[in-house]
Amino acid sequence: MFNFTCRSRKSHLVKKNKENRDNTPSKSDRKDALVIADMVKNGYYSPVRFNPEAYEELRILMANRDTVAKRLNTAVNQIHRWVDIVFPELRNVFKILTCTSAIATLRLFPLPKEISRLTTEQVIAGWKQYVKRHAGVHRAEQLIALAKRSVGAKQALHAYKLHLAQLLEEYDLAQQSSLSCFYSPAHAFAGWTRSTEYRETLRKRARTRSVRKTDLHPLVRCDEGMKGLGPVETWE
Repeated sequence: MFNFTCRSRKSHLVKKNKENRDNTPSKSDRKDALVIADMVKNGYYSPVRFNPEAYEELRILMANRDTVAKRLNTAVNQIHRWVDIVFPELRNVFKILTCTSAIATLRLFPLPKEISRLTTEQVIAGWKQYVKRHAGVHRAEQLIALAKRSVGAKQALHAYKLHLAQLLEEYDLAQQSSLSCFYSPAHAFAGWTRSTEYRETLRKRARTRSVRKTDLHPLVRCDEGMKGLGPVETWE
C-alpha cells in the first residue's frame, strides 16, 4: 500500500507562475506539469480538507438561504414596479407595499377602476379576510379617493392583473421558503457547535495553508532562489 498526501493548487497561480521558469509567456501541457512541480516544491499549495458533515450541511443551507433571499427581493421589486405603473397612488396610503393590508389590497382589488366602484364598508370587509386589525376607515376612504383620480395605466388592465397574480404567487412561495430557511441553518449550526468537530475545524482553518520544507511562511517567501523573511507561525 502506498501512502500519498493530497495537495491542491489554484489554476490562476499556475498561470501567474508560468513565466518564472523560462521567462516566456508560452503555455503547454509539459510546461504546466513542470510549473506545478516547482510550485509544490516551493510550498505553493494547500492541503485538501475534508470538512465534517455538519459543516457541509451548514454551507449548503446558507447557500440555499441566499438564493431564496434573492428570489424574494426580486419578487418585491417586481411588485413595486407594477404599483408604479398601474396604481402609483397606493404609496400614499401604505408606506410599505409589502405590509399585510397592502398585499390584501393587491389581492382583492388591485386596479384603481375596481376600487373606485367600492364603498368604504366593502373595502374594510375585504381587509378583514386577511387581517384582524385592518388599516382603518380613514385609509379606506383615502384609498377610494385616490383611486378615482389615479394617473396609472388605463390600457391592458387584464394583462396587468394577470401579471400581478403571478407576482403574488412568486412572493408567497419565496416568503414561505425564506421562513423555513431562517430556522434550518440555525438548527444545523447549534448542533455543529456542540460537537468537537467545530473546534477541530477552527484549528485546521487557523493553520497556515501551505508550509515549505524550510519552514518559511508562504506569505513572506519569494520566488525560487530567494530566501524567506521569517519562520512559520501557526495561529491556534
